Amino acid sequence: MQILGRIGDDEKPYEFHLYSMKQAIEEKFILDVLKNYMPVSVYYKVGKKIEDNAEFDKGEAKRAVNRFVSLNAHNIRQKVETIVDDFMLNRIMWIEGKAKAMVVTASRLHAVRYKLAIDI
Repeated sequence: MQILGRIGDDEKPYEFHLYSMKQAIEEKFILDVLKNYMPVSVYYKVGKKIEDNAEFDKGEAKRAVNRFVSLNAHNIRQKVETIVDDFMLNRIMWIEGKAKAMVVTASRLHAVRYKLAIDI
């Protein structure tokens, strides 16, 4: 604040202008990164509640929660970014520059989601 701010009447540094994250999101200057954010711990708490409830099949409930987390678009984007970066930096030069990659996924749905993310 000493460099980009201003000095107040009390000789202390203050911000030159206050542009809050809330205001920037409302004006669509930035995206709300927390809009769809939910910690993984919440998913597992739901899993725990399901586990404690006798009406639910515990194994199926856990699989559903894990599947939901693994199919989360943000998680897939992060994994795809790592996969593509690693391939481009460390693998593409193999086999005289004709290397190809194969991504192994848990299901066909995962494969489709990863393919779409890689194509972006």
